[in-house]
Amino acid sequence: MPTESPSNRTLLIVIAIFLVGIVIGGTFALGMNIGRFQIRNESFRQLRHMGFPEDALMPMRGMGRDPLKGMMRDGYGIAGEVLSIKDETITILGRNDQERTLILGSGAQIGRPGDMQTINDVTIGSSIIGFGKPDENGNVQVRHIMIVPAEVNGE
Repeated sequence: MPTESPSNRTLLIVIAIFLVGIVIGGTFALGMNIGRFQIRNESFRQLRHMGFPEDALMPMRGMGRDPLKGMMRDGYGIAGEVLSIKDETITILGRNDQERTLILGSGAQIGRPGDMQTINDVTIGSSIIGFGKPDENGNVQVRHIMIVPAEVNGE
């Protein structure tokens, strides 16, 4: 019956520690990549505190009330890189490299309160987030657009 020598036992411990280190390092690297992705694409849930109009996103009411009352109005969010700007229409490259058209309505706002901007401040290549309602053609009738700052976008 073979007996385990102290050098074999030490080798097994070193290999086990090495494998645990690889798993921990890989988990850390994955977490960093996910964090970078989340910072680049700001969480839509936090937008209520970012100066958007009061009625752009409405919280849900308690369960004892009408469940549809108080749902999100114009809560459809779309983000992407600006490809072209023409009159009141902005074309962006969104998820899955899909082109989407944002149409600014008459009361559309760009920016945040205290830092309101115009369509002239939107530049080709910048990242934006738009909120509104999709129409039957796949375009989004936006009520509010936020230009993502370059430092948030990782530039």
